[in-house]
Amino acid sequence: LVIEAQPVVGRTTKPRFSPAAVADLLAEVEQFRIRSSAQLAHWDRLLATWASTGKRVVIWGGGSKGVSFLTALKHHGAIQYAV
Repeated sequence: LVIEAQPVVGRTTKPRFSPAAVADLLAEVEQFRIRSSAQLAHWDRLLATWASTGKRVVIWGGGSKGVSFLTALKHHGAIQYAV
């Protein structure tokens, strides 16, 4: 996640976004939370299943995205190698 911002000189008095736009954004953030939690749960179930059946699991991607994926999982110990 990357956030870009610019400093403001002085105090802003006018809101940049309408209350409706903020509400829409909050709803989208909540949907992202729900979907990403479901996706991580899916991967955790797969990893647990593969580990219980003795399968070796390797991920392709040892960079920042691969590391983020590994740290987000509960069963990351089932992944033996990152290439």
